[in-house]
Amino acid sequence: MNRVLHCVSHLLTGAAFLVGACAHTAPNEIVSTRYLDEAAFVPRVTMIEELGGADVMVPGKVIAGPGDQVAVVGEGLWIKGSGFGRQPTVLIAGLPASIQARTADAGIVVRVPTGAPVGKQTLQVRTRVGVAEVSLNIRRYGAAWNNAGALQWIASPNAGGFQVVAAPKGDTPAVAQLAFSSDGRAAYTIDPTSRRLSVFDVTTQGGPLVAFTVELEGTAVVALHTAAAAPVLVLLRTQDILVLRTTSAIRPPRRRPLSLPLQIQQGLSQIS
Repeated sequence: MNRVLHCVSHLLTGAAFLVGACAHTAPNEIVSTRYLDEAAFVPRVTMIEELGGADVMVPGKVIAGPGDQVAVVGEGLWIKGSGFGRQPTVLIAGLPASIQARTADAGIVVRVPTGAPVGKQTLQVRTRVGVAEVSLNIRRYGAAWNNAGALQWIASPNAGGFQVVAAPKGDTPAVAQLAFSSDGRAAYTIDPTSRRLSVFDVTTQGGPLVAFTVELEGTAVVALHTAAAAPVLVLLRTQDILVLRTTSAIRPPRRRPLSLPLQIQQGLSQIS
């Protein structure tokens, strides 16, 4: 009997510790789902905060931006409300949105899926108890450039259909090749010299902006490609190939190049 009471005492002490820990946790702190309550009533969405293209760091905190009431494909969203439970399902325009994290206030962090249509759409939070629905405006960007490499971003939708987004202060680098990340929040460009990689954060307000650039040593880039359903960026050069992981899409880590067989190098040299 004493042994049982001893075990119960330890359990109660542990539970009190967890409650105390949660009580002192900031609402935007990323937490494990084990600290959240099970869904007991119909969910309700009270607010959606825009997070831009930043990575979700675990452990860490969610930092919301000022927001413009328009979600861009690939952008992070912090869904606030109640009754979300531990394992909710989030749908945006009927497409599943990958849950990146949960916050101490029971909020849900998701990204707008790449296949989401533009315009006014519905965001749903589903649990075993019920469904919450709110409206969400979604924007998508495309890009075009002329023979001189001048890049223009095209936004849709807006009141007049498509709209050209002017490059701020003319600081957009000239472009020869472009590809989007698999999650849609970043775009990668190669300049006309084929030796500079620029990474755009597509989710910034007012239009995509360069997050950083990388000077590429070695031979010129022949082709630039990303996978549609995997976080991979491939830069094919005349003598080697660079394969970068884009899980951190805005700032992919550098990797060592892989040498190409001599016959392929000779073929690429002839077409470059």
